[in-house]
This record gives sequence, structure tokens and C-alpha cells, in this order.
Amino acid sequence: MATLVDLLKQSGKIPAFAIHLCISVALVAMLAAVVYLFWYPPPYFEFDGGWNVMQVVIFVDVVLGPLLTLVVFRRGKKGLVRDLGVIAAIQLIAFVYGTGLMMQYRPAFIVYAEKNLFSVPWPDLVPHTKDTARLEQMRSSKGPTLVVLDLPPDPAERQRLRMAVAGGGPRITVLGDYYQPLTPERWRAMQGEAVNMDAQLRAQPEIAGDLARFRARFLPDPAQSLESLAFFPAVLRYGVVMLALERQSGALFGWMNE
Repeated sequence: MATLVDLLKQSGKIPAFAIHLCISVALVAMLAAVVYLFWYPPPYFEFDGGWNVMQVVIFVDVVLGPLLTLVVFRRGKKGLVRDLGVIAAIQLIAFVYGTGLMMQYRPAFIVYAEKNLFSVPWPDLVPHTKDTARLEQMRSSKGPTLVVLDLPPDPAERQRLRMAVAGGGPRITVLGDYYQPLTPERWRAMQGEAVNMDAQLRAQPEIAGDLARFRARFLPDPAQSLESLAFFPAVLRYGVVMLALERQSGALFGWMNE
């Protein structure tokens, strides 16, 4: 009596499934590399939406598509080309839609405002920014660009902007016309407002575990000090993360969950 495996081989299901799976994995792996390395470098991949959309793409293109091929494929089956075409179309739609969504809503800027960092995607900026061309020039091709929100010096104008937010208007962190590049002077001012981790630890002893994990991951040498880093809370799409920036350069060094 023929086994199930023999029947699958005779029908061509296993080779068709394997070929389909390999092609799907290769395409999704290339997309994942672009997403992880350029659009959503850590920690934004996990906390700013990259992984959420990527899971859907993986399910449809790597799991569902090859499984549907395993179900419908049979050598000589009438309408086989049509069935495979429908499966490919479903996968292509999911792949293109997921790619477009991740590319469009990737974090464009990390905005420093009121002692916190805020992740802002490009579509949130456009409706509230007049000079988008200036922001396009400021954007980095790899990951979000760190900028400073520089509101008007006039107290009355600042109050007007905050009142507009309270009245249901756009939050001030999406007002791109007030974005300014991170100059050395602005970076020095930012460092003066960084979180004092020693004081934070005394006030919240429960974060000792998070800090220990941060040290184990990013500062494995016990002789290395936290003093070379500036810590800022970052409000991302799916959580608040404490980002550690190098005091010398302002570059992202590591992160810890709050």
C-alpha cells in the first residue's frame, strides 16, 4: 500500500511545495534585511511597527502561500495554472502592501522635545509642514534622523501652539517647520537634560534589572561607565524605550525598556 509520502511525491506536491517555499523565503529574507538594516534598525523594528507588519508578510508569503500550493498542486490537474496564479496574486498583494506600509510609515525622525524623544513617520508630518523639501534634505537613508523641536521664542506663540493641541489640533512633535538639525550646540544643551541614571535608580529601584540587562548587552566590560552615555525616554509607536546616545557623537549606542 502506498504511503502518504509516496502519494505526495507521485502528485508532485512535495517538490512544488519546496520550490515555492524556497522562493518565498528568499524574497521575504531580502525584504527583512532592508527593513531591519535601513528602515527600522533596532530598537525601532520591535517597538515602532516593523515587526508587526513583517509578521503578516511572513504568514502570507512564507506559510500560507506554500501550504496552499501543497493543497492544490497535482500533476496534470485541470486548472492548475489558474490556481497557482491566484495563490501568487495573493502573495504578491500581501508582499507589495506590506512593503509599502513599512516603507511609508517607517520612523523618519526622532524628535527631541521637552526632555523626551518622539518617533514621527513621514505621513504624520506632511499635513502639518509647509517646507517638506527642507525635511527631505535632512532625512537619513538609514534609520530615523535625530532633530530638535525649536518652538518660537515668543511665549504667546508657544502658548497658542499648546492650546491648539489641547483643542484637538496636531501634536507639536509633528510640526516639521520647527525641526532643527542636531548641531553641537543643541546636542550640548540636550545632554544637560538627559536622565541621571544613578538618581533614576535611587528613585525607582525596580529598574535595576533592566539596567543590569542593558549593561550585559551593551557594556559587557565592568570597567565601562555609563557616564559616556546620555539617556533619554523615547516614545515609540508600541512602547516607551530608554535610548542611550553616545555623549561624544550623539549616535545611538543602545536601549533599555522602561
